[in-house]
Amino acid sequence: MITASVISVATVLFAVWLIPAFVLPSHPLHTLSFDGLQRNFGSVARIGFFFTVSIYPVFLLIRYRLIPSGLRPWWQRLSIMVRQWHVPIALLAAGVVTIHAYLALLNGFRINGVYLTGVLVYVWFIVLGLFGFLRYRGRDKQWHLILGLLFVVLFMVHAMVS
Repeated sequence: MITASVISVATVLFAVWLIPAFVLPSHPLHTLSFDGLQRNFGSVARIGFFFTVSIYPVFLLIRYRLIPSGLRPWWQRLSIMVRQWHVPIALLAAGVVTIHAYLALLNGFRINGVYLTGVLVYVWFIVLGLFGFLRYRGRDKQWHLILGLLFVVLFMVHAMVS
């Protein structure tokens, strides 16, 4: 988990250092393909979040015994893998979505559905991360699960609007 946090912070710092080179017109590396770069970071973050959210259906299917007995050993190995990679991939996706938000704000803030839902989802994601940390510390009472499911709904609204 610490390795993923270090990689996530390093990725964000590298992007914050490099991205102005693509945005500032006075810089020699300036390019006009900035909007595509922003959307690409959003798409990569979407893949990470889908993997991160996959922990919920995997554990629900195991909890309610909806898996046939022949597939149960395979499904249990899958649940172990999803549990091990849930936090590292969520942290990496958080770094990528922070770069996505940084690029969007460098492009200029506009009052429309895309930016408003993006800000709402990002703030919600920060709160979700705080409750995830509390869950890791053993002080959470299912708030991380509830906020995570609501995050998925808000995230899908943001993806549909954009």
